[in-house]
Amino acid sequence: MATAQVDMAADEKKECPDCNSLQKKVALGTVTCIKLENNLEDLCVRKENRADFLKIMNALLNTEGGGAVIVHTRMPHCLDDFHQKVDDALKALIPDDSSFTDNFARKENDKNHVVFRVKPRPSTNYVSTFCFHTKMSLCKGLDNPSHGQIRRIINTISKEESQSNPVRENYIKLEKGREVRGPHGVFQESSSVQAKDVKRKSNDAEHKTKRVQTHVEKSHEGATSTGEPNCENTNTAGTSSYDVFYEPQFVNKCWDKLSVRDFISAFAKEDDGGVLYLGLEERKATEKGCPQTLYLCRGFRGLEQKHREEFCDRIREKVCTSMLWLGKNKPENPVDVIYHKPINGESDLRVVEIQVKYFHGLCFYYKEGPESYWFPTPLLSQPEKIKLEDWVVKNGGGKELIEQRPQFNSKTETDIDHNATG
Repeated sequence: MATAQVDMAADEKKECPDCNSLQKKVALGTVTCIKLENNLEDLCVRKENRADFLKIMNALLNTEGGGAVIVHTRMPHCLDDFHQKVDDALKALIPDDSSFTDNFARKENDKNHVVFRVKPRPSTNYVSTFCFHTKMSLCKGLDNPSHGQIRRIINTISKEESQSNPVRENYIKLEKGREVRGPHGVFQESSSVQAKDVKRKSNDAEHKTKRVQTHVEKSHEGATSTGEPNCENTNTAGTSSYDVFYEPQFVNKCWDKLSVRDFISAFAKEDDGGVLYLGLEERKATEKGCPQTLYLCRGFRGLEQKHREEFCDRIREKVCTSMLWLGKNKPENPVDVIYHKPINGESDLRVVEIQVKYFHGLCFYYKEGPESYWFPTPLLSQPEKIKLEDWVVKNGGGKELIEQRPQFNSKTETDIDHNATG
């Protein structure tokens, strides 16, 4: 049974005379003290405090014998709110179908601290993961995977041979400032098709984008219809500008703020891959009394050929150096960049399409892969990260699942002119 205890400063020990007696009373293998400076809200609101607490709880779940965390506070009236906010995060750490009470217990020993207990788990149980650093695709947006989803993917990779599926063809019609049209009329997002937009201010008055107004007209029969959105003929307060591509940090903005890396990790799990459009603006409208989401063609200015080539090269570089691809075989051309020149758009205006192929493995948007912790030896003050190969085995995978470096066979640029295609 591993035992770990965080060493407290002398003044903290004076304020916490019950720590040693509590350790004996709960008769647990691991006790860690977290002292909050102000109140229990710190653990919920401040990400760094919450992350430290959850990492320790994650480590205790993966440590034979379980353990406990003693949380100190001078604001006991915040306990109810604290429990409510932390419980969901703790539930996400449970690696199987067992309940919250099967894994955790808590006890308020006095007005100054509360003990969170992690119950012992059989050593044969699955590993708990603090953060997977990969995403799953929803019909609109992304979600964190569950432990069960990750195990099923690893099991499939281990048992089935690699397969190569082309990215599903997705037709769209783009006209500057107007509603994007899809194969069935209205463009809609799905688990394999998503859209994102960068909103920023610009000093270039000539390139202002007019705010979209959706005109709803009532007919004599009382029915309503939504006219086609048009941002060319409307000039209202609160206008926003076209996004200028040639900013030095544009690629990093797309990668981080637009979550390109997250979408790549999610689409790589889809059987037919996925497509992410950058430069489509989402607007809310009403059609016959029902809410509707429309997408307008904004695009990015400054996308000359040299910038298009540079953007493609840097995206590929990040795919290779900033992501982890875990599988039996190297992913070939996992990501492709396609540019769309909208109808009536300037020569340097483009909507960017990022195509992601299915990968017979696991793609992580973080180079170090998933984060999972444990206490391997007694009296450690901080948990240690579980090695990637051990994490794979504990999730039912074999040693044949290793890190793979993506391979790109072509540097050709695809630029589609919608003036020519219709």
